[in-house]
Amino acid sequence: MTGRRTFSAAALKQGRQIHHSTSTSSAAGTQQMEGNSSYLPSDLFTNSTSSNHGFNSTDEFINNRNEVDSFSQFQRFIGHRCKLGFYKIEDALNLFDQMLLQTKPSLPILSYNQLFGAVSKMPHYSTVLTLYKRMTIASLQIQPDLWTFTILINCLCRLNQIEFAFSVLGRIFRWGYEPNVVTINTLLKGLCNDNKVSKAMELFQNLQKTGYPLNVISYSVIIDSLCRQGMVNDSLTLFSLMKKKRIVPNVVTYSCLIHGLCNLGHWDEAKAHLKEMQSCGISPDVTIFNILIDFLCNNGKVDLAFAVLGRIFRCGYEPLVQTLSSLLKGLCNDDNVSKAMELFRKLQQTRYPLNVITYGTVITGLCNTGKVHMALELLEEMNENRKCVPDVDKYTIIIGGLCKQGLVKDGLTLFSEMKKKGISPDVVTYNSLIHGLCNVGQWDEAKACFEEMLSCGILPCVITFNILIDFLCKVRMVAKAREVLGVMICKGMEPDMFTFSSLIHGYCLVGNVDDAAKIFNVMICMNCKPDVVIYNTLIDGLCNIKCLKEATRLFNEMHTNGGGTSVLNQNLLPDGLCEDNHPGEAIKVFHVIDDGELQPDIITYNILIDGMVRVGQLKVAKEIFNLIPAKGLEPNVITYNTMIKGFCNEGMLGDAYQVFLQMEEKGCPPNEVTFKTLVKGYLQKKDDVMAMLLIDEMINRGLLLKKSSVPMSLLNMPKTDGHGSG
Repeated sequence: MTGRRTFSAAALKQGRQIHHSTSTSSAAGTQQMEGNSSYLPSDLFTNSTSSNHGFNSTDEFINNRNEVDSFSQFQRFIGHRCKLGFYKIEDALNLFDQMLLQTKPSLPILSYNQLFGAVSKMPHYSTVLTLYKRMTIASLQIQPDLWTFTILINCLCRLNQIEFAFSVLGRIFRWGYEPNVVTINTLLKGLCNDNKVSKAMELFQNLQKTGYPLNVISYSVIIDSLCRQGMVNDSLTLFSLMKKKRIVPNVVTYSCLIHGLCNLGHWDEAKAHLKEMQSCGISPDVTIFNILIDFLCNNGKVDLAFAVLGRIFRCGYEPLVQTLSSLLKGLCNDDNVSKAMELFRKLQQTRYPLNVITYGTVITGLCNTGKVHMALELLEEMNENRKCVPDVDKYTIIIGGLCKQGLVKDGLTLFSEMKKKGISPDVVTYNSLIHGLCNVGQWDEAKACFEEMLSCGILPCVITFNILIDFLCKVRMVAKAREVLGVMICKGMEPDMFTFSSLIHGYCLVGNVDDAAKIFNVMICMNCKPDVVIYNTLIDGLCNIKCLKEATRLFNEMHTNGGGTSVLNQNLLPDGLCEDNHPGEAIKVFHVIDDGELQPDIITYNILIDGMVRVGQLKVAKEIFNLIPAKGLEPNVITYNTMIKGFCNEGMLGDAYQVFLQMEEKGCPPNEVTFKTLVKGYLQKKDDVMAMLLIDEMINRGLLLKKSSVPMSLLNMPKTDGHGSG
């Protein structure tokens, strides 16, 4: 026993040193306790009561106190009463006062531990600390034991006072006790709940090295915390080690692992652990079923989720409210709002205890699918149901839904109703209204709403400013947007990607690409990496003012820095270069795109072919045209029209007609532009017979109505770039 105590104490002292290195308050707490070993320092407690506090004798024990005729009977009564639990804290306090009156002899610490344990389960953690202090002041004969200290550690951990919990651990050693596994598990859980997982892991590993007999709860606590931190691989490693040490996992252990795997989307691994658990004779509990249903609903597998619900009933469990909320959310996300409403009504009919979250789930689903009026009906039901009163979130969801549909006036009416009911709007509520007002162009009203929010002491967030800046930029009020940006910065908020994107778009919209570039540079200096939308906007702006050299530089910079690209983004620069008769530069950009992750689409090829045709490089255009099938793409009517135009321009009508036949064979119907291009080509070659045959075919296909006006209309037809509508 002595040897075991030596190594476990060393490991735990290492754990105390972990905290000592990061917290001076822990050391201070220990020193105060060393000064007076009979009670905890007063600064450990919150909501402390006076040590001479008196209570009215209303407890059932007080009423029957005279009937208790022996010390042992009093002890048994305390144990029985604490086991049953207390409905009101006053009952526990009254009993505690009577316990302190028992002085000859004093009650054993066991009785006090029973009371402390019962009070901590209520849970009144601060009260336990206060009662402990009163106990130590009242009698020096009542000495705390390991159970007492473990209860205190638990209460301190629950109050997020982990440093003081380790101070109590120091008292355990000074009193000559050895912490048991319950004490250790309490500390491990306290560290994890205080987001000090690395320190919990360090203590855990120290205990492992010394051979301290950790149990399934010890491992489960660490596994759960690792999973919550997304460190599922580490938790799986610990899980394997646990089994090697012949520590049998329980339903809680598996629950933690399955939850962690589901959170990462590892459904197959989660199923494998579920199967393993069942093969070990461990039945899933309602918590595991809830985890599975939540995951399935979030991943569009609602049918499987309902199958799990059926299993819950077969196992004799009652589904939790959050389980039903997950199912309702899953149906809403799966565009089955009508089924969600049907389930919701059935739950109402069975008098299932629906709560605010359940209502909120359905209301959100209805608003997201445009059924705001049905959401309003549910809100009215909540107002009539005293047990399920709507809060600010429910009003905000519906106000947002109304504003998204352009029903801003209705949103403002509901906003007023909400305030009349004494429900204070929050920043999200104001954001919804401001966004709605901006969307319908009511800038003055949006500004007034913003000012009202400030006058109510509600601080705007980055989203608030982004809404205002984005609107102002879209309506070309960029100078005003810069003013709002200044206010935003003065409020201590940093612009984000959306802020910069809106400003860059606004400046490009008014043709002020220089200021857009300045904003872009500010963004880079603030370590805010531009996304594809920002690159797209700036490259487009540069192309519009024919700054193709700078646009090309920015394009290359984007690819070098891994800024990403998009189908639209990759076509802007080639199009601009071709428009400005720089097809060679466009080809270089094309090769950069072709070597990247996102392959050129048919629009890219059309742009390049058209650019080559414009400068008379028909041979290059034909080579690009022949590349298309090898890239898994199909030429469209614009592709074919451009090639036909190129051949006609060079007088190569035979090649043009072959392209015409090819497009027919490939199932791409020629359009009016196709025929007119060919007819014009044949007329210019004085081949009236072929031209008239094509005109007859146009009439047969309904592409031309009057034959008499054909020659003049075709010969005088406007220039085409091959981009006729299909």
